[in-house]
Amino acid sequence: MAALVPKHRTAKDRPVTQDEKNIRWAVNKYVYSRKKNSLSTAYKLMLKEKYTDSSGKLLEKYPSFNQFRYWYSKNKKYMSYYIAREGKSGFMRNHRVLVGDNVQTFAAAPGVGMADKKGVVEKLFDIIQGLFKPYLKGAGVVAPEYLERGSYFGDYKEKSCLTLRELTASTS
Repeated sequence: MAALVPKHRTAKDRPVTQDEKNIRWAVNKYVYSRKKNSLSTAYKLMLKEKYTDSSGKLLEKYPSFNQFRYWYSKNKKYMSYYIAREGKSGFMRNHRVLVGDNVQTFAAAPGVGMADKKGVVEKLFDIIQGLFKPYLKGAGVVAPEYLERGSYFGDYKEKSCLTLRELTASTS
């Protein structure tokens, strides 16, 4: 049972270094933006902004690209990443867990993992339609003859006609 208990971690107690602060700044400014900069571009811009002297020469000590990439992969939050790059509507449209290709990763088969309210609403409508079906004229909620002339639901073409007398009466 001791193996299932989470180990107390002391890594969060460690102070954040200036390099880590600079990497976080560069990721927030250049990667999480609408410009959709790559990691290598963000790294180069970070070196230009934070690790050059007044004459534009690179300082002796600076983090490597591998350190930059490691910090980024360790701290990446996909929701923040997509919202920053594509906006909230782009995230909701393309990258939510239960929309598009991401459904296959969440639920491999139909009916598995119906956490979205859509499935619940569809089931509710099925139950309501099943309860009211015997009392309705047609086979379901919408009768099959709703478009036929003179049907139970009324003739939509006949009701849409306006006579000249009705037109002149309503305008005067």
